Amino acid sequence: FRHVGLNQLKRESTLKASVRRKQRRAAMDTEYLDKVVRA
Repeated sequence: FRHVGLNQLKRESTLKASVRRKQRRAAMDTEYLDKVVRA
């Protein structure tokens, strides 16, 4: 499951940031998390 999540973060293109920064943003912002999960 971890690899699936990382792949989704890599594919998500609305935020130009590193995967680590996207992980932190998804942990803090539920709207962004929803956007990543549905991508």
